[in-house]
Amino acid sequence: MNIAFDASPLIGDNISGVGWCEANLTDALMRLHPEINYRFEYFTLRSPEEKVRRMQPFVRENTALHPARFSPIIYRMMTNFVPLPYCAFHGTWADLTHFFNYIVPPFVHGKTIATVHDMVLHAYPETMQKRTRILLQLGLKR
Repeated sequence: MNIAFDASPLIGDNISGVGWCEANLTDALMRLHPEINYRFEYFTLRSPEEKVRRMQPFVRENTALHPARFSPIIYRMMTNFVPLPYCAFHGTWADLTHFFNYIVPPFVHGKTIATVHDMVLHAYPETMQKRTRILLQLGLKR
């Protein structure tokens, strides 16, 4: 089996609670099931070497990195209006892809899992940046 994880929550300047949740869940899964092939998928346009460096603490022997050379912000914004296929950037390798932050892009190969960690989007929308709030509202609706 091939399992992919959206690494977006892990490659930012500061890892949030969602990122730490992903880090711990993926680490536990990789240790419990080393026979499975894993891959962290993410978009990067600038400083791809820095993103690889940031991902190193989360990579195990049975884990690969799969960066797509495209702007993550442009991809997320465009997919709300034009369904850019995720598989055009990350291929058809994965049997299952886990997204950790509300949003499942269009045309992901295989099965998908989306984790919704909380509903701060609805309970305390004023605590979020406007851009983030809009993207999450659109993603959650889908």
